[in-house]
Amino acid sequence: MVNTSIGLECTNFATPSFTLTITAAQLLEHNSKLTTTKTVAVLLKNSLFKNTEYHLQLHLLNIVPNIRKISPSAELYVVSKDGLVY
Repeated sequence: MVNTSIGLECTNFATPSFTLTITAAQLLEHNSKLTTTKTVAVLLKNSLFKNTEYHLQLHLLNIVPNIRKISPSAELYVVSKDGLVY
């Protein structure tokens, strides 16, 4: 996140280092092709401010074996404080 006032942690969804408010089953409801080993959870340590623009930059370094290229695909899901997935 490009904002110095926001702290965050990233972890592999399959072995989270912090408590997740969303389960693998909830993720699969939105996209059945997701796998926990390829899903990263981001935990913000601070609340985001209203009417503030935030940017998340992903660097994809994985090579897809069958096409020998970096996969350009990514999906973003947001979980509210109540555990709702958007």
